[in-house]
Amino acid sequence: MKEITPELTRTIIELTEYQASVFDLNGFKWHEGYQPYEDMKWAMLMRKADDVRCNASNKKSRSKIDTSHLGRWGHTKRPDGGEWDLLGLEEYRGERPAFVGLHGCSGLDMPEYEEYIDFGQFKFQYKNIHDKTPVHLTYLQGKVLVAAANKNVKDIPFGELEQLIEDGYLKKTEDSYIPTFRITYKNKIGELKREQTINYDRLYKAASDIVSNYYDYCAEIVTNEIPEFMKDDLYQIGHACINILEIRGAILEEALRTGYISYAENDDRKMLGAYLII
Repeated sequence: MKEITPELTRTIIELTEYQASVFDLNGFKWHEGYQPYEDMKWAMLMRKADDVRCNASNKKSRSKIDTSHLGRWGHTKRPDGGEWDLLGLEEYRGERPAFVGLHGCSGLDMPEYEEYIDFGQFKFQYKNIHDKTPVHLTYLQGKVLVAAANKNVKDIPFGELEQLIEDGYLKKTEDSYIPTFRITYKNKIGELKREQTINYDRLYKAASDIVSNYYDYCAEIVTNEIPEFMKDDLYQIGHACINILEIRGAILEEALRTGYISYAENDDRKMLGAYLII
């Protein structure tokens, strides 16, 4: 991982910045202006890393297997509405990058037939960032954030709004409540021009090739160490590889090292890594 991190981070940053620049050039309103660009970069970088990672790993594994047994979260369906898989891990005490999780609001409390809310916050276990906000938001809180973004909070209980202000996700204005983090409306982003698409795809492929080669490296290790009867189980091998293929933390630390993003010892920012896509 150390060998590929500098080049992978450079390509992910270049891809992220290129997309933002062409959105601006084309006049797309790709964010609502609630959060400074320097702060938005934390979520932008992690989302792009996840996109490249998932695309590369899916091409390697999911394209070759039957997915009819998988549930809505991508794991094996189990009795009584369950959906899970098992993964064996070994304890490791060596050097590792900071862990970066992704927490949202559409978890176990999400009603089965309710609309998915694309809210997320990358939880950076770097310095004290992850302790500044709740571990998860509830599905109701996600709906409140959508309502605030849509400037329609008249039917929202006062207590819900106040809690989100206390946690840092909302700010009270003279006559309403507004978000404090990146809000993006998908219908405000148009199609890229042909030349822009070609350039974007070229940058994307450069990043994807690095991750794809690393996936092959991980898959070889897993395949060599599992019992013979599991060597043809591409789903379980892929499940192991996608968990090994954790690139967020390495990219985070390299982006900090190079100065693409920054975080001071006494930094009071809470909304790093937060986004809502509507």
